[in-house]
Amino acid sequence: PKPPSPKPQPKPSPHSLLKCKVCKSTFDNSRSLSNHMKSHPHSKPVERKASPPPPPRKELKKIECKQCKREFNARSL
Repeated sequence: PKPPSPKPQPKPSPHSLLKCKVCKSTFDNSRSLSNHMKSHPHSKPVERKASPPPPPRKELKKIECKQCKREFNARSL
């Protein structure tokens, strides 16, 4: 018996293609474009926006045990 032939992959629409800004080659996913960009040694890497810093952490109130003199966070009691 003959093995089933692989199903043809649908072609991506022209609007979903990613284009290299240096040589105008097109790619159907960002990983392929990213790998391709390594072939352009003088091109600048894509700049990403820095994420905002996390909010400051609240100071936890410390409570001292009167028997053992150890300190604990008020939330852990």
